[in-house]
Amino acid sequence: MYYVAAPFVFAIAMPLTCKRPNKATMRKIKSDYIIKRGSYFSDSFNLLYKHNKRTDRQIPAEFKSNRTLNFEWIPKMCPLERNDNPCPHYYALDVDDNRIPKMLLQAKCRCSECSLNYGVNKGESIFECSEVFYYPLVMRVTKCSNESDSRMQFEEVLESVSAGCACKRKRMKSKMSSGSIKDRE
Repeated sequence: MYYVAAPFVFAIAMPLTCKRPNKATMRKIKSDYIIKRGSYFSDSFNLLYKHNKRTDRQIPAEFKSNRTLNFEWIPKMCPLERNDNPCPHYYALDVDDNRIPKMLLQAKCRCSECSLNYGVNKGESIFECSEVFYYPLVMRVTKCSNESDSRMQFEEVLESVSAGCACKRKRMKSKMSSGSIKDRE
């Protein structure tokens, strides 16, 4: 059985001077990644040890090429009836040509408020659904070489991946003024 996916949005922001490595170099980068990690798929236990890796948020936007693929057969609306899961989610395929692995599944919350909030008017609850992240190591283009042919260079980076959704307390707006404590007395 085959499922048709919804069209995806894609934007490639890559400097014209930076070239993708040739196929042999890309195969070598991928095989080194697989050998080092033990699998093409990253594990979710990278937060258990001390590391000095950069995160995907520290990588310039020009080295990211994100596309999101939503599957039409997966419901994305918040269910009307009470569910066992207070914050149901669905998965979207995150495709980035400048990352190894190229494709990751990202969980997206189906509801903005937790289903625990029955009896509370919409928008009045103190609980909301929020994505839960883990940070696997991936290979990502981080810069171009300084050579004349200016090839992309890959580096291990901690990428934020949404694994699911959880019910959490909303952040309350601070009632404190921007002045000092003395000013508020």
